[in-house]
Amino acid sequence: MTPDPVTAMKFGTGLILAVKSLLAAKDSYDKQHIDLLRTKTQMLVELVETYKEENENLITENTKLHQELSRVSVSEHFVESRTVLFKRNVDGTYSNIPHCPTCKTHMSSINPSMPYRCNNKDCGYVSSLKGRDLKSALPSE
Repeated sequence: MTPDPVTAMKFGTGLILAVKSLLAAKDSYDKQHIDLLRTKTQMLVELVETYKEENENLITENTKLHQELSRVSVSEHFVESRTVLFKRNVDGTYSNIPHCPTCKTHMSSINPSMPYRCNNKDCGYVSSLKGRDLKSALPSE
């Protein structure tokens, strides 16, 4: 089992700095000791590079998996109709509450002539679906 990459990098960086300071005082160490320290330092540098590459690969894979999960979640739990999403109930019917296609938060319309707006203040999505058109936008079972 490999150690935690962040811990290993911190340890490796601290060790590299310590080794460099020791190498600066090489008069008090014999050549064999210095060679051993240089070898260990090189091994740590290589280990840090390996962890950096592994970390970058994991970040890329994580991003791809999050995107895939988002697509699957939408298709399995929601159906899109008239620029909004409707949540699929367990019994196969659909909720009559529209959801934002961007952040999946509930949407509301304060007036039948007003469009539905996302209730998430950070999102701000506005649908073209108006309050009076909700029943016609509901998907059929």
